Amino acid sequence: MSTRPLGRWMRRAGSLAICLIAWQMASALRLDLGVVTFQNVPGPVDVAAAALEFLRSPRLYDHVSSSIRRVLAGYVIAAIAGVVLGLVIGRSRWLGDILETPLELLRPIPAVAWIPLAVLMFPSSEASMIFITFTGALFPILINTVHGVENVDPRLVASALSLGSTRTAMLFEVIIPGAAPNIVTGLVIDRDR
Repeated sequence: MSTRPLGRWMRRAGSLAICLIAWQMASALRLDLGVVTFQNVPGPVDVAAAALEFLRSPRLYDHVSSSIRRVLAGYVIAAIAGVVLGLVIGRSRWLGDILETPLELLRPIPAVAWIPLAVLMFPSSEASMIFITFTGALFPILINTVHGVENVDPRLVASALSLGSTRTAMLFEVIIPGAAPNIVTGLVIDRDR
């Protein structure tokens, strides 16, 4: 190991240690800078103690499993809705004209901005949390699916039509396989919202 990577590692560890010490001191002194106050902020020692206590708690499994369940539910609903809507918008110009405009108006809204509305719209907090995950995942999946469907080689479509392909066969044997790379990209995209 050369000294150059070791030196970088030491600088990074040192800067993190300085930040943690400054946080601990500001918290212990209940520092009040006017704009920023540490009067009610626990220090890193208290945070670490609470984290260790939580890790030993029997509630940890319940909290983690319910969070995973919510995220998976929102993601699966978004995946199904995004792929279906993407196929519809990509294949039907008429339905695309109807659906694309409202979806494009909603797309730039970050998932976090939906939280107050989700709390008001859904009677249970469980449903509102699933909805927030859904909104965060829907648009990357939808947009990539639409682009994938629109970019299917028209020669493949023309060939399938000339061979007497039905609409169902066209969808499952030409359109979905042709759009699959884009659909998968939409499904795996990590979008910080």
